[in-house]
Amino acid sequence: MWYLSPEGDLIIQWDNNASYIFRHDPCNHEGCNRCFEGVAAGTKSAVLGIKMKFIHELGSAERMIIGSGSGTEWTVYFEGGSFNVLFETAGNSIRPQEESLCLDENSAGKADVAILREQLMSIKSWKMEHWVACDCLHVLIDWGQISPPKFDMDLNAKVMTADDIQIGNTKVLRIEYMRDASESAPPSPLMSKPNVV
Repeated sequence: MWYLSPEGDLIIQWDNNASYIFRHDPCNHEGCNRCFEGVAAGTKSAVLGIKMKFIHELGSAERMIIGSGSGTEWTVYFEGGSFNVLFETAGNSIRPQEESLCLDENSAGKADVAILREQLMSIKSWKMEHWVACDCLHVLIDWGQISPPKFDMDLNAKVMTADDIQIGNTKVLRIEYMRDASESAPPSPLMSKPNVV
């Protein structure tokens, strides 16, 4: 999590670890205004500072996933149902919304629900295939497999698709954008579906 203090300092909190206070650092490069120097909160000496240097602008797909900074919520559609995930900015993690798992009527009786849930909910993290060289539209999603499946993002349709992605015995069809995580969640459509798992 990060925020700006009333004094204009950039405060960053890494998970449950320490907080860091960063101040603008012109870094002796003419025209540079994107570098910062910081210290751990409560530290008196700036000698132990941490420097942050600007690398590159976010790509279009990164901006889509990061949203306003809180991450974004998406729906994963697979053969036989769907569930929601939250693409988080902290550590590029993906948090499955287990309560949203919904199976179609035809698949609910056939599938071993416990195994299906375990396989689908093993989703862990995301990263861009290339993050510096281009405006990459390929998102790698770690589902606990040896090689993370690659999804192609369609920015206009706000959907990610991939060719023949199997998670366990289930084929993932697409991942569709729902909302920015900073927005309040819409009423759950699951209330009208008979086979919420």
